[in-house]
Amino acid sequence: MIKKRVLPFLLMAMVFFSGTCLAENMQFVDANGATGYYVDVDSIEFSTDKVWIQPDPIPAKEPGKPSVVPKGYMAEVELVTARVAVIKARQNRRFIYRMRFNPTLSTYQILSSVTQQYDTRATLQTDNTPLTATGYTVASPMHEMVDFIYEQPRK
Repeated sequence: MIKKRVLPFLLMAMVFFSGTCLAENMQFVDANGATGYYVDVDSIEFSTDKVWIQPDPIPAKEPGKPSVVPKGYMAEVELVTARVAVIKARQNRRFIYRMRFNPTLSTYQILSSVTQQYDTRATLQTDNTPLTATGYTVASPMHEMVDFIYEQPRK
């Protein structure tokens, strides 16, 4: 008797909470041909860290003289972590990355990744190994994502 009443309630609760746990709020940021870039605005987290800043060398005014290398220093910088999706329509793939951005140094680091088939959302591959930080330029989609993230209201 109790099983007949409790079981449907438990199934409804599982369906309700599983959707809540997997919910995402992916917002379109940019596109390059058939590749789209999205940021999950609900996953944006700001933090700070101390990093070594090494300024660029200053070229010498006289030819043949070595460039002047300014002293480096430790500085506290703001880091941003967010879930990012890259959708490649022609390949029917959705790549979801957990990424950390360092706007001060113009770098990003992939902390984990999931590869899915786009139309079914079936997971094809998961990797939780953080990669080395990589630089990005002003023309990069990563720069567009950082700009988009900073336009979002902070929680």
